[in-house]
Amino acid sequence: RSLTRKGSRYELRFDPALWLSGVTANKAAVADGVIRRGEAVPNDYYIRDERKRTLLYRVPATARVTVVTYSGSRGIRSTRIPVAEFAQLAKGRNPKGRQLMGRRPFGVWISVALDAVRSIDEQYRP
Repeated sequence: RSLTRKGSRYELRFDPALWLSGVTANKAAVADGVIRRGEAVPNDYYIRDERKRTLLYRVPATARVTVVTYSGSRGIRSTRIPVAEFAQLAKGRNPKGRQLMGRRPFGVWISVALDAVRSIDEQYRP
């Protein structure tokens, strides 16, 4: 939902969801009325956001962050960026002019220790 600076760290307001694929994705999408029985979810994934609740995590400015980028001869790759830059990207700004591959809003995986985020990794969504 948001990533904002609070003193020397950041606060991440995060809405957790389930990233489902295969048979599990199809069954869940049918149960949720998104597709009909016998159909398949597009791109073999379905995101189920059951609660639409936001959790608050602390994010040190030194946390590891990666986004999916395209870089000509290097192709598609995972690119490490500072938390400060990711906060700008989350707001729709692109201060470094990176050629981002995914669509917004970002889908991310986070790794946490208690209430502090250790890493944020973008999940590519076609």
